[in-house]
Amino acid sequence: MKYHCPIVIISLVVGWSLLSCAPFSPDRRVPDEEMLPEAFSNKAPTSDISQRWWETFDDDQLNMLVEEALSANYSLRQNWARLKQARALAVKSGAGLYPDLSLEGSASMGRSRTDDGTSAAETNVESYGLGLSSTYEIDFWGRIRSEREAATLAAAATRQDLNAAAMTLTANVAIRWIGILSQRMQKQLLQRQLEANQTLEELVELRFHKSLASALDVFQQRQLVAQSRAQIPLVEQSERKLLNELTVLLGRSPHEVPDIESRTLIVPTHVPATGIPAQLLTARP
Repeated sequence: MKYHCPIVIISLVVGWSLLSCAPFSPDRRVPDEEMLPEAFSNKAPTSDISQRWWETFDDDQLNMLVEEALSANYSLRQNWARLKQARALAVKSGAGLYPDLSLEGSASMGRSRTDDGTSAAETNVESYGLGLSSTYEIDFWGRIRSEREAATLAAAATRQDLNAAAMTLTANVAIRWIGILSQRMQKQLLQRQLEANQTLEELVELRFHKSLASALDVFQQRQLVAQSRAQIPLVEQSERKLLNELTVLLGRSPHEVPDIESRTLIVPTHVPATGIPAQLLTARP
């Protein structure tokens, strides 16, 4: 028995070493087909909503504003930079699957002087070096492949974040543009209402001078005129606020306020049928 114990111990050590070098990777999880249905809704989308939905308004100025926002908005530029960074990290993560080759070179020049007491001599010394090295890591446990796959998925998620940011940006530009036109139309309506109230005020005062109306009627009509006149600055303030917000979305400086030439809302010729609210999720990234 004393001669078999070392053999058993050596066998265990060798077997354990071979077992420790075996490739290891987590089990790939395959979703059960019965858990996820093929479709989450029995009704298909009623229409295919275009990615450039703002063009349905058929307004050249709105198209120019949206294109400017997509190219000059600082938040969207930041998302583009994040996408470039994620793609670069994905490429870097997969670089470990290939051998690493390094080339190094060096050169030096010098001068040496020798003096034996009777004569002196100077010689030039030149030295050149060239080195080539290569390293490679065997991906036994799948670490490099997992890192590359994770970086690739992160880049794809960053791309969807960029799409969502662009979609939100175009919606905000269109909302501000519609709000500006709405405030202008409301201002025109208030001005017409003010003119009508002023005309009615003159008629009430004329009736008062003819003893056909009381002083209360005159003061009530003056109050209506003052209320109509007081609402106009509030509408102008809202329009100015929307213009400033649109300026920020376009990436312009505060003094470069866009000049919106339109005065009335343009009704699109064809409004896409969105269906039920849940179907709006199919248009999201």
